[in-house]
Amino acid sequence: VQRWFSILQEFNHEIQFIEGKSNQAADCLSRDTIEKKTQSLFIKQFDPLYELSICDQDRNGKYKVSDASINKIIKNLHYFLGHPGFSCLTNTVKPIIESKNLMTTVKKICQDCLVCKQVKHRTTDSNIYCGDLTRNGVGETFSTDIVGSFLIEPKPDDVRKVSILTVTGLCSRLTKIALTYDITASTITNAFSNILSSTFNPRSLLSDNGRQFTSKEFRSLLNNRNIQHLLSRPYNPQANSKSERINKSINEIMRISRFGIPSKDIVEWIENRLNLCYNRSINCTPFELFFSSNALNKNIILSNDLLNKSITTSQKNAEYDRNRINKNKNNFDIKIGDYIFVKAHRNQKQDLLFDGPFLVTTVDNKNNGIKNDSYGKSKWTNIRNTFIFKKGRIS
Repeated sequence: VQRWFSILQEFNHEIQFIEGKSNQAADCLSRDTIEKKTQSLFIKQFDPLYELSICDQDRNGKYKVSDASINKIIKNLHYFLGHPGFSCLTNTVKPIIESKNLMTTVKKICQDCLVCKQVKHRTTDSNIYCGDLTRNGVGETFSTDIVGSFLIEPKPDDVRKVSILTVTGLCSRLTKIALTYDITASTITNAFSNILSSTFNPRSLLSDNGRQFTSKEFRSLLNNRNIQHLLSRPYNPQANSKSERINKSINEIMRISRFGIPSKDIVEWIENRLNLCYNRSINCTPFELFFSSNALNKNIILSNDLLNKSITTSQKNAEYDRNRINKNKNNFDIKIGDYIFVKAHRNQKQDLLFDGPFLVTTVDNKNNGIKNDSYGKSKWTNIRNTFIFKKGRIS
């Protein structure tokens, strides 16, 4: 509910109660054809216990299942038993069924089961990370994000709901923030414009696909300032990791500044934490790298080679982190023509975990991206949110 409420904030909306028989929107959603397609996967067509009972038995009492019947019986046992995995199903049927093709059939049934692909938890983030957000020019490329919402009470009984817009330099890590009382496109655009006017003049900006950043007002501001807009793929926070990483520090500050601290002081506190403290990635403070000065002691003389040393440190750290993360990961192995399942974004506990299978139509190896046909529409997805349907065809 909170997620939808935040999305609707930028619209001039009114919430009304509408009786079910008059609520066309709810009626339309209840007739969604996609849901019907998913439910059809659960229809049980045969009784496996009856199919087994008419089979002959060997001297140990095992059912002797013919090659012609083994596939149908195992498939329906798989449904009947609630879709167990390969190991569980194997150890369940092995003591009761005699068939030379038993293991092969069980493996194939479990691998090809569409229901199992949609409802079972599995790791999708098993592919090698690629890409690098390291930049060499101070003040050239920035990333932005919206954090929150948070509740603050600067004065007794004066409770306010706020969000925080962050703008971070990818080279210097210097961050400026703005506290906003809503996240409409116009509010975020104005806050971003104020940050640019006070500190930054970037050539390019990285953001997610949020409505605020893809709005007409925001894009117009970037065009007027000749700023190139780089958009990360949906549901891929790692593509904007610099902005995402500072959110942890912001959350810590907001936990201890909920009561009795004015908004202006909260902004200063957060910026001090982010800009005046040592940053491992650049081997100095962001303030030092951006302004060539130590904010806590102006008498400190900084190295003339600070930028080059910082870039070298940043590149080494990025390479170390990438190697550490990729140590046990696999190479990009999805190709055009493969079928994939895509991680579903759930609202309820019983919602399906994955959606699909979808046909892969385009592959972007450089950015770990794949384009797939999703219910008649081509849609980009990061490989991190998918797994391949190994069969490669739909039977």
